[in-house]
Amino acid sequence: MEMDTPVGKQVRHSTVGTVVFDDKKNPHLGGWASVAGAEPFRVSSHVGLDNKIMWVSNLDYQPFREFGLSAARNHRLSYYFYRTIEQVSADLGVSIRLDPTSAPQAAQATSRIFDRVLTLAETGYVHKTEYPFTGKTLTDDIRSACGILDSSNRGPDFLESAFASAYQTDSFCATQNRQPDTSMIVLRRNRVHHFSKILDYMLPAEQNWKVLDLKSLPPGNDARLDFVLNTNHPVLAEITIDTSQCRDEMVTLMAYGSQSGMRSKASLLRTHATHPELLWLSKFCNVEIASISIAKEYVRPRPSATMPTSVTLDPLNSLSYSAGLFAEIHFMAMAEATRRQHTNGNQIDKNISARNLWLRAYDRAEMFIYAKRAMEAGFVVSGYAMGALRLTTDHRELPRVMEFALENGFVYPIFQVLASSIGYVFNDDTWMEPDE
Repeated sequence: MEMDTPVGKQVRHSTVGTVVFDDKKNPHLGGWASVAGAEPFRVSSHVGLDNKIMWVSNLDYQPFREFGLSAARNHRLSYYFYRTIEQVSADLGVSIRLDPTSAPQAAQATSRIFDRVLTLAETGYVHKTEYPFTGKTLTDDIRSACGILDSSNRGPDFLESAFASAYQTDSFCATQNRQPDTSMIVLRRNRVHHFSKILDYMLPAEQNWKVLDLKSLPPGNDARLDFVLNTNHPVLAEITIDTSQCRDEMVTLMAYGSQSGMRSKASLLRTHATHPELLWLSKFCNVEIASISIAKEYVRPRPSATMPTSVTLDPLNSLSYSAGLFAEIHFMAMAEATRRQHTNGNQIDKNISARNLWLRAYDRAEMFIYAKRAMEAGFVVSGYAMGALRLTTDHRELPRVMEFALENGFVYPIFQVLASSIGYVFNDDTWMEPDE
């Protein structure tokens, strides 16, 4: 679904092509390519690909650099559009991992999606240059179009460590190792609706913060907590939480400080929590307030930070996979911390703004509601964030998962595709195991 009327300054249209190389570590072994959804064709390598087209491939990061693609202005890493070719094609029912012979279909399907996403980005922002899409990722390019610089994406210096300890991107619910005949299923809400809603919420003013210690707060923890929960001002609280009275599964579900992708680190050292988090955390565990940082006021998000009208003006866009992916990318541009570097170029840390903290907290609070419903329905919740809920479930439970998804407004995955990928048959709303 595309918009006919550009919102921003007209820019030179960049057509998108994708290449699915046979070997993600060596482009010289050839692969399948497609441009903007056109008929896929065979390529012998990356050499000779049309330099007027923006190419996204499935190459890993190291060979992307080693074979010189990072120096070419028209080549992009696999995650330029946030979701990779493998991830998007799997969403559409074409799994390269399970069936390598599906590479031509994957190239064709993803090039169509990515081209439409870039069209939405071209019409959704006021661009300062004729060629605005030159960053490592589209989120970088969107931040640039919205005037959000890495160096300015930060709160007050005296709250730097507090902001860092409050920044949690994902809620990871540690579970036992996956058993045979189980699958990780990601249930995803309508991305246009979910992210548009989150981006419209009020945000703290970035500056004019002050710290209040215990002497400046009401006496007694109950009174302090009541003050924090009911104030009209944005609050970042230094807290400790006592979960001794909570059920073990609820402690796991809250995932305070536990996020995926930490590898050797099991969790973040969370010493601070945002106002939106405290509103639901305090319902399930005892929260002890040590101090608070309070901002002057809540403000409306600036227009460039809300969902672009290239997506929201046409209600049919909510049915478009391309518009949903674009909505997710725009949210990431607004919500993710940005990189901070030494003057010698070595990355040392992240810049984190109040906007980053609150958007992440709003998103996880919204998904906690559905995670709790899933747990109460008997499902094993392995994580939630970004408008999605991750379940680990036995294959025999798939009909019940589908019923839960429909009752709670989840729009992905496509359950017919999911069933066939694990050998089940789905006909007329009936699931049949392979031997039936």
